[in-house]
Amino acid sequence: MIDLAGPQTDVVPKIVRLHQIKVPVELRANRGTAIITNPELTVLDMAMMGKWAALCEGLRRGAVNADSLARANDLVAHRLKTGVRKECLARAIGNPWSVPEMNLQMLYRQAGIDGWVGNRKISCGEHLVVPDIAFDVPKLIVEVDGRKYHTQVASFEADRARGNWLTADGWRILRFTPMMIWNEPETVLEQTWAALAAWRRA
Repeated sequence: MIDLAGPQTDVVPKIVRLHQIKVPVELRANRGTAIITNPELTVLDMAMMGKWAALCEGLRRGAVNADSLARANDLVAHRLKTGVRKECLARAIGNPWSVPEMNLQMLYRQAGIDGWVGNRKISCGEHLVVPDIAFDVPKLIVEVDGRKYHTQVASFEADRARGNWLTADGWRILRFTPMMIWNEPETVLEQTWAALAAWRRA
């Protein structure tokens, strides 16, 4: 199914679902002769449909951020559901680059685990790495290892090298899979709390 939004609702193919809306000029973008919604409005609209992958991809590519989404939200607040809108802005603050990362961040927030940042560049000597989640104190990294991103040879090799540079720089690493986050959240929290507690005892 393809979702389109525009001011007119002429006859369209069955695979297309057309929404009649007014799009503020500030939230429009030109692609050749076509006018489309800009990344921020696209992400907000996709969130309304429960499609959170668009938010994560927009953040990963640097096409949107929490501030730009908030500005876009102000322009269309009258037509977006308040609850979903607030949820989208809250999820964007953690800068998740995948839905499993977003789910882990939400789990941490609900459990009161704070002091972490998502996908921030860390300098390990001459090398820059971007871990999924980092606690500056106690230098703890949390990685979400999904098969979708770690089965290709190049991705697998790069991930191992990144982990080695972090370890050499004094970081400890926890690794969770999307299935663990979804099916065993209590275990994920217990292991995270244990890693944080171990630092306090050291």
